[in-house]
Amino acid sequence: MPSRPPHVLLIALGFPPSSGSGAYRGLGFANHLVELGWHVTVLTVTEDFFDQVTRARDDSLLPLVDERVEVIRVPMRMQHLVGDIRAWGRFRGRFRQVHDDVWRLIQTYGFPERYAGWIPGVVRAGLAVHRRAPVDVVLATGNPWSAFAAGWWLKRLARIPYVMDYRDAWTLDQFTGMASVPEKDPAWRWERRLVRGAARVFFVNDGMRQWYADAYPGAAGRMRVIPNGYDVEVVGDVPFRAPDPQRPLRFGYVGTVTDVLPHEVVWSGWELVRDRFPDAQFDIFGRLGFFARSAKRIAAMLPDPERSGVRFHGPVPKSGIGEVYDGLDVLVLLIPGSKYVTTGKVFENLATGKPVVLACDPQSDAVTVSRGHPLVHAAEELTPHHVAEAMIAAAEQARRVTPELAAQGLEFARRYERGRLVEKAALELEAVIGRG
Repeated sequence: MPSRPPHVLLIALGFPPSSGSGAYRGLGFANHLVELGWHVTVLTVTEDFFDQVTRARDDSLLPLVDERVEVIRVPMRMQHLVGDIRAWGRFRGRFRQVHDDVWRLIQTYGFPERYAGWIPGVVRAGLAVHRRAPVDVVLATGNPWSAFAAGWWLKRLARIPYVMDYRDAWTLDQFTGMASVPEKDPAWRWERRLVRGAARVFFVNDGMRQWYADAYPGAAGRMRVIPNGYDVEVVGDVPFRAPDPQRPLRFGYVGTVTDVLPHEVVWSGWELVRDRFPDAQFDIFGRLGFFARSAKRIAAMLPDPERSGVRFHGPVPKSGIGEVYDGLDVLVLLIPGSKYVTTGKVFENLATGKPVVLACDPQSDAVTVSRGHPLVHAAEELTPHHVAEAMIAAAEQARRVTPELAAQGLEFARRYERGRLVEKAALELEAVIGRG
C-alpha cells in the first residue's frame, strides 16, 4: 500500500488576491510543492483584509492558484488596523485611547506585532486541518511574524515541526544593517524563542542568513538560503524585439514605489540621461506604497511628468506584466540598497532579455545575484552621475541587442525560476520530516 503524500501547512498572510510582493513567494511555494507531489494546505487571511487594510488586491492572481491547493481563509481582527475613521466600530470611535491602549498591552505582554490577533484563529484552523489530515510540517512565511508564532504554537500543541521563511527581516533593519528594535523590546525574546524551536530557517539572501547566524549561533546550522525567483507563467515569453529606431526609447520601472527607494539620486540622474536622449520616456508601473495612507506622500517624490517625461501608470494586474515588459526598451530597478536587500523584481527583470539598470548601492544583493548577466548595468556608485552612466549604457545596448544576446540573458535567469528554487526548499522540508 503506497504511503500518503507528505502534508505541508503553509501559513502565508500574503497570498492571492494580495498584490503585495510577498504573495508571489507564498503562491510559488504552494503551486510548486503540490506539483512535486505534496499535499498542500494554505492558511491565509480573508479577502476583506486586502480591501480594508492594505488596499492591495489583484483578483487576476486567484486563477493562478493550483486547484489542488486547499486554501483556508482565517479572519483577522483588524479593527485597530483600519485607518478610515468611517469604518471604525462603536467602541474605537467613542473610546479611541482606551482601544489603542488595549492593543498596546496585547503587543507588549502577548505577541509584539499589530497582527497578533490573527494568531488564535490560525492555530485553531491548523489544529482542525491536522485532525482531518495529519500535517507533517508547517512552513510559515513572514512577515507578518504572527505566522511564525502560529507555527510555534502548532508545534507546542500538536508536535508539528515548523520552518520559518524570512521573506523580510524582523529585528534587522535591512536598509541600514542595524537592529530595527530597541535592545529590550519583546520582539527579541520572541524571535529567539521561535528561531530556537524551528526545524529550519529560510532566508532570501545570504546577507540576511549571516546576520541571523551571528545573532543566533545555536541555530546557524539550520539556516538556509532560498532566494526569491521569478514565475515563468507570470513573466511569460517576452518576445525579442529590437527598439524601433524611429521612436523614443522607453525606460521603465515595474514594482511598488516606496519612500525608501533612491528617488533623489535616480531622478537627478534621469535629467542627465534626458540631455543625451531628450525624447526618452520613463514609465512607472506599480502601487504607491504598501498602504493607502502613504500614497500621496510618495507621489510627491516623483518628478513632474510634463517636464521630465516620467509617467506614473499605477498598478498592473499580474496577468499583464509580460505585456508591460514587452513594451519597454530598458528596465530600471530602483532598489533601497544594502547586502541584506535583493528585491524580488530583479529576477523578473533578468528574465526579460532586455537591458537592466540596477540603481542601487553596489553592495546590494541585487548586484550579487545579477553578476555575469550580459544585459545588466549596475551603477558603480549610487550617485546621479553613475546612475545616468548606467542608464545611458543600457540605452545604447538596447539599440544593438541581438537575439543571441537576449537568449544568453534568459539562460542566465533560468537558475532563478521559482520551481527550481522550491525544489531546493522541498528537499529541506523532506529532511525535516525524515523523508530526505
